Amino acid sequence: MSLLAHDKLDMRRGWNARAARNPYFYVETSYWNGNIERFFALGEESARLLIDPILARLEPERGLALDLGCGVGRFSRALARRFDRVVAVDVSDQMLAEAKRQQFSHDCKNVTFKKSDGVALPIADDSVDFVWSYEVFQHIPTHRAIEANIAEVGRVLRPAGTAMIHFKTGYQRPRLHAVLRHLPQWAIALAMRITRQDPLMADRAFRGAPPLSREQIETMLGKGGLPVLEIFNDPTHPDGTRAFAIATKHRSV
Repeated sequence: MSLLAHDKLDMRRGWNARAARNPYFYVETSYWNGNIERFFALGEESARLLIDPILARLEPERGLALDLGCGVGRFSRALARRFDRVVAVDVSDQMLAEAKRQQFSHDCKNVTFKKSDGVALPIADDSVDFVWSYEVFQHIPTHRAIEANIAEVGRVLRPAGTAMIHFKTGYQRPRLHAVLRHLPQWAIALAMRITRQDPLMADRAFRGAPPLSREQIETMLGKGGLPVLEIFNDPTHPDGTRAFAIATKHRSV
């Protein structure tokens, strides 16, 4: 089995395990309070804060949006109010099952949920007007898997389309994570049990790869055929820990 295949397997297993326990909590560990309607309302509020200014400024076509790493479909619902159609993909069967259940109860007919293997997107080339991914790449276990996902975004994005991708750029406790990075997985899981922390947050498909610098983000996107328009700090996270990259795709000559 290739290294990338291991990454994909870890992502599927890890996120199915988390979704089986509580699909909402592991999507929103900071603000989940058991209120599903509030959970989805927070998605709409975040879309107004984060997505709407970019749509107003760059004015992408409003045909098809991609929600990459959709989870239970919180942002899928918000995107459905802004685009004609939404394709929402996730690596977890369990997450998608809950997303479809919520879709049925709220009659979101312009959203299609599809399973991915954690890299390959079940979407045609040059077909997506707007790619959105939030709090997803921060969990991808390796930089090689991040690069593979970026290559897929470059494949499906329409020329002159817009991608808005969320990246991990730092830690709140960098010294702790520097130590954890050198420990084997079993030691991390054991330490979390001893300290009464959630072991489902110990695997590498939750902790994610090390942070990326802005230069690394720009290089990765460039290799994927997505020249960067801008990179800016995410206002919903502590300064220096997350950033959005806005990228496009050149028109064919």
